[in-house]
Amino acid sequence: MANEEIIERIAEVNPVWAETMREHPTVFHWRPIPFYRKFQLLSATVNLRRRTAGYRYADDGSRLFILRATPEHIYQVNQLEGLQLDPSQVPDYVRFFFDNLTGPRIAIVERPEEAPWFEPPDDDPEIRARRADTASRIHPIRVTPEGDDYRVEATGVAGSELVELDLGVKRDGHIDIRSQRTVLEDIPVVEEWF
Repeated sequence: MANEEIIERIAEVNPVWAETMREHPTVFHWRPIPFYRKFQLLSATVNLRRRTAGYRYADDGSRLFILRATPEHIYQVNQLEGLQLDPSQVPDYVRFFFDNLTGPRIAIVERPEEAPWFEPPDDDPEIRARRADTASRIHPIRVTPEGDDYRVEATGVAGSELVELDLGVKRDGHIDIRSQRTVLEDIPVVEEWF
């Protein structure tokens, strides 16, 4: 599919973003979403003068839905998919869900190497110790069945905090944040803005 054709489809759901894509070099990339049958993730990277901008959509080839927006945008795609998560799909779904919301952003991390660490000077023992303490508290997503649904415990990075999330995840993909607890503040990460 030619870029202009893709941009025309994007213009139907967001004309302002489409105009930005027309005016600047843009690269499109599709990848499968493991728990969806029809929709793929369409990423658009726009090379602006001083930075790049990224936009995301759920794309089934004929319809586009804006991602990196509200939960309702994701729930609409879930409904069109007839989503019914099994336990093995829940970790991927939770990561996808939080990665495709607007602020406040939480990046789910299951292993220390997934955290966006900033590189401290090699001779700063305090920062090395803080990083080691943070890394020791990061854990894989834990999924426990609760009736027909799931309880999920996950760690994530929110700004410069390590947080522990307790989530209720329904089989249709609806997520309820039961609690969010700060585990550590001022962790040595690069705060990412989307």
